[in-house]
Amino acid sequence: MPIIDVKATGNNIKNIIKSKGFKISDVQTRCGFNTPHLYMVA
Repeated sequence: MPIIDVKATGNNIKNIIKSKGFKISDVQTRCGFNTPHLYMVA
C-alpha cells in the first residue's frame, strides 16, 4: 500500500496553483468550498 506524504502533497498542490497564476481562494470557489478549511475524512 503506498504511503502519501500529506504535507508534501499539499505543498506541491499550492505551488502548482500559484505557478499557474491562481490563488487558493480561486480554486476553493471553483470547487464549491464555502470555507477556507478542508477536512480529511478517515
